[in-house]
Amino acid sequence: MHRISQKNLEKKHLSKRFLNIFLILLVTGFSSCNFSRFQENREAKSGTVDLSDFPFADGKIAEISGYWEFFPGKLIPPDNTESSPHFVFLPHTWNQSVVDESGSVLHLPKTGKASYRLRLEFGENPPERLMFRIHQEDSAFAFYFNGQLLHTNTKNNLDGKAMPRDYSPAYKSFSVPKGTSEILIQMANHVYPRGGMRSSLQIGAEDAVMAVQDSNSAMEVFFFGAILTMGLYFILLYLLNRSEPSPLYLSITLFLVAWHATITGEGLLYQWDFHTWKAGTFGEYISIYLAFPFFVIFIQRLFSAELSKTAAYSIVGISSIFPVIVITTPIMIYADTLIFYSGMVLVIIVYFHIVLIRAAWKNTEGSKSILLGFLVFSITMVNDILYSQRLIQTPYLSPIGFFTFFVIQGFLIARRYTHSLKISQNMTEILEEKIQERTRALETEKAKSDNLLRNILPEHIAKELLEDGFVSPREYLQAGIMYLDIVDFTEHTIKLSPEEIVWELDIVYSGFDEIAAKYNIEKLKTMGDAYIGISGLNENNTGHLIKLALAAVEMLNFLQERNKKRPARVAPWKMRIGLHVGNVVGGVVGRQKFAFDLWGDPMNTASRVEKNSMPDKINCSEDIAIYLKNFFVLAEREQTEVKGKGKMKMYFLEQILPELSENGEGKTPNAVFWESLSFMSELGYGPSSLAL
Repeated sequence: MHRISQKNLEKKHLSKRFLNIFLILLVTGFSSCNFSRFQENREAKSGTVDLSDFPFADGKIAEISGYWEFFPGKLIPPDNTESSPHFVFLPHTWNQSVVDESGSVLHLPKTGKASYRLRLEFGENPPERLMFRIHQEDSAFAFYFNGQLLHTNTKNNLDGKAMPRDYSPAYKSFSVPKGTSEILIQMANHVYPRGGMRSSLQIGAEDAVMAVQDSNSAMEVFFFGAILTMGLYFILLYLLNRSEPSPLYLSITLFLVAWHATITGEGLLYQWDFHTWKAGTFGEYISIYLAFPFFVIFIQRLFSAELSKTAAYSIVGISSIFPVIVITTPIMIYADTLIFYSGMVLVIIVYFHIVLIRAAWKNTEGSKSILLGFLVFSITMVNDILYSQRLIQTPYLSPIGFFTFFVIQGFLIARRYTHSLKISQNMTEILEEKIQERTRALETEKAKSDNLLRNILPEHIAKELLEDGFVSPREYLQAGIMYLDIVDFTEHTIKLSPEEIVWELDIVYSGFDEIAAKYNIEKLKTMGDAYIGISGLNENNTGHLIKLALAAVEMLNFLQERNKKRPARVAPWKMRIGLHVGNVVGGVVGRQKFAFDLWGDPMNTASRVEKNSMPDKINCSEDIAIYLKNFFVLAEREQTEVKGKGKMKMYFLEQILPELSENGEGKTPNAVFWESLSFMSELGYGPSSLAL
């Protein structure tokens, strides 16, 4: 037992080490793939940024932030030479008060138009070609470089109600002139509550920028495939065990996160023309707003003791308001709910950490690993919330957090299902063993029951009853009938106790049963001190009558031997035996207690023959004596008046013929006896050939 516990403990520690190593590798790997590894910040001042000494040749990418020249409310043309008194820090949104470089405050509306201009100093020895990475924006814009339109994200005129076409980053290559170049961005916002340049501009060598794009795209495809695969995996787990719905809630969360991952970042869904910015924005909000309620239900199912249903469904009820707003209102309204949703999520994240810490404190299974994964998930969620408000400049990291958390969940749930499967297999094996034991016990009991039935009923009757459930009545021709009765049995019972009487009867009748079985004779029944045996039920020849007589002789000898073993105070027991032959009808009667019985006049006659016998004598009717005379010494008696029969000729069976007995004693049949009996049985001799 100690050895098993130690082994399980080692497995548990190994699992924890695996999860910890996995998290370290995951965070390290993702940080190495992060865009910040390749970028270097360059700050613009008064609308100019100096890139003359930037190490583009080393694969570095310049991230441009700082003060751009700003023209609020104007879409200035590329050839415009006028200067603006305002320089604002990019990235920023113009739905808030904006402080320009001089310290003056600009109050800008949510909607409207504006222009940004920046001068780039490349020096006298610039690279031959570079590439812009222009981030996705929620406002329509046109990007000019040195007076040439390089990129626009809308098909509409910016002077009208322009709307972005897609939400994926743009990668634009350009030739680098010596000296000073100029970027002009015209922007119009009419549908989104946060207008303005909300992301920084990147510039780098073509190979470096495209390498980042390929890396980001590959990572996002990996995220999407991995999260989608995990979602399908948990769906299958649910289908295999629908009594536990937690995998279903987790899979729905995963599908929504996978959808969200294709919209943000490199915007994989925007590679298809049918997916517009409007549809993408709807998907971005509805996917994350719906994922959270299902995630809450999933956590509640895992830690029901720490997170009550009331608390969980209260959170779900409140958070479900946000998807309703997304479905029923325009972008300008539902996009403004993000700040409230983010605040709610931050509060709930703190609450969930408390729940998981409680579960970990109680050593709830899997709670520590889930807490570790949820911590990574929480950090990435906080990052995305801050990024969505443009308070920080980082990429979306929530796919990493979701992936990390759900990999841990997959590991834990898979381990839990594996454990459950092992328990189920063990229970199945135990159940199968129990079933086998029960089956063997039932077979044993059935065998006992069948044997008991065969002991009560003739073999062919018992077989028919077991196979068919009923027994058809039948006629038995030339059946041998033996009635046996102990003489003066009542007087014997007076001298013996009840226990002694039953004990003696059991010994005597058990001996008679063994003798009857030896000669294939069926004990029909016992009635008090009377014993009735039948021969010929299973034989088609008359040899059974000889065996019936042999049984009678042996039973008489058995009783005489038993008398010698009784105490002197007990008088010897004597019995009368009557033998007869005739056609009888047999059948089984009763439903609850089966009883095989025979009916017919020969049964009454056999009883009368026994009554007219003498103590320790075997009395035979003339009908059966016909078959016995060639094997036994028969002493003819005077005709006797028999009740209901008139005068009957009867015979006492004295002994076996000397020539057919061992040593001529007339008690035990010899080989000649059995040869004669076998010959008679094979020929099927009947009464006509054995007539007296």
